[in-house]
Amino acid sequence: MLGVRLRQLQYLRETGVVVPSAVGRGRGHTSRYTYLDLLRAHLALGDLKDVSQAAQRVILADVEAAPPKALRTWRLGDHTTITVDLAQVHRELQRRLP
Repeated sequence: MLGVRLRQLQYLRETGVVVPSAVGRGRGHTSRYTYLDLLRAHLALGDLKDVSQAAQRVILADVEAAPPKALRTWRLGDHTTITVDLAQVHRELQRRLP
């Protein structure tokens, strides 16, 4: 639906970059992703795909506090600057979700 493969979501979950809000237990469990979880996954696999997992975790933890119509900039310790247009990301997700 969002152009994200199940294996990609599984990898994000296993590495702790994006953890679903509700995780089932046992074999064949169902994980439930909120809109914010999907937003984080979309960012991790798109705008942040070339950023370290540690930096991704810092940025994605901060996304919830950022207004959805904001151009947000993060400065990482290695002199890297990441700027994300959260309004554009929200529009993209809104377009793809039913």
